[in-house]
Amino acid sequence: MSRPLPWRERKKKLWNLLNLSTSPNVADEEGRGIDRLVLSKQEHAQSTELDNLRFTNRDLSNFGALAHGPFGTVDMVRCRLDNRLYVRKSVEKRVVARNASVWSILSTQH
Repeated sequence: MSRPLPWRERKKKLWNLLNLSTSPNVADEEGRGIDRLVLSKQEHAQSTELDNLRFTNRDLSNFGALAHGPFGTVDMVRCRLDNRLYVRKSVEKRVVARNASVWSILSTQH
């Protein structure tokens, strides 16, 4: 597997793709730019490039499961971008779909 681009390089490419300055003044400016790109149905090459810049599982190396439960798995992972260890909780989509009302209540409590 090839090593992903460093995060700073990804940010620069993202800002170029969105026609933003090298340091947006407002954090939401980046989000609005992404929304404009996605919603405007830009050419396929731009949406593919945007997908390649996203943070995904390819940016993590898995050290193994710490715990398994009825709602998902907790893993220890190392981020390839900053080399730090993190804990990631994964929930299966079918579990969320089956328990949609429970998830909505839990998310409003925190």
